[in-house]
Amino acid sequence: MYNFVVANSCKKDFKKLDKNAQEFIRHFCFSKILQNPYIGKKLKGDEFQGILKFGAVFKAVDYRIVYKIEKEKLIIIFIIIASRENFYKKLKKRI
Repeated sequence: MYNFVVANSCKKDFKKLDKNAQEFIRHFCFSKILQNPYIGKKLKGDEFQGILKFGAVFKAVDYRIVYKIEKEKLIIIFIIIASRENFYKKLKKRI
């Protein structure tokens, strides 16, 4: 089983969400990713090498969770949680 680390910027993203969305992401999305880290899709592009994305819809909002897997340490690093709107612009600023 993988352990996980949440980047500080990702913690801020999470806190900005409403409570119901936080519960959905915590119990549904994070648990799915931790059970099978390779469930996410690999992002395309040279700047996104080794980064995966998991998408889920909650109350008509399309959320994206981006993370990186460190196989040697069995750690998943969560980088960003955001809605689909302007997602890649936000992601490029973080990487």
